[in-house]
Amino acid sequence: MQRYFVKPTLKTGSQFELDSNVSKHWLQVMRGVPGDQAEFVDGQETLYLGQLNEDHSVTVVKPLANHVELPVKVTILSGLPKQDKAEWIVQKATEMGADTICFFGADWSVAKWQPNKLSKKSDSAAKKLPRALLNRRTGRTFQRYVTLTL
Repeated sequence: MQRYFVKPTLKTGSQFELDSNVSKHWLQVMRGVPGDQAEFVDGQETLYLGQLNEDHSVTVVKPLANHVELPVKVTILSGLPKQDKAEWIVQKATEMGADTICFFGADWSVAKWQPNKLSKKSDSAAKKLPRALLNRRTGRTFQRYVTLTL
């Protein structure tokens, strides 16, 4: 069953409109028809079952049990790697359940920070898994991150 991440807070019985990306994917790529169901994770990281209506809105049918996240929050700190290795790190860390991924410019780093590219890779990896949250990516210096966490 498809899983989509939506911004509004959902409640059983409520209706909401799909954003353009989710709508295009569900209706055109997956060829969704009224009556089809999918899982939706709202802004509060709660999982719901939703059903597609005739007007292409979604009705929330019921909440679903969701116990797939790690019991601890995992943060990965990594120097900026060369080429597309940052995308690979983000994808694999997301698949393994990392909560936060922080890249920092180390003394020997030659790569430039590209947050949008990594954001897309992380979101697509999270959508393939039964996760209830999208991880966060940051581009701070190592010293700044350490002082924020202490």
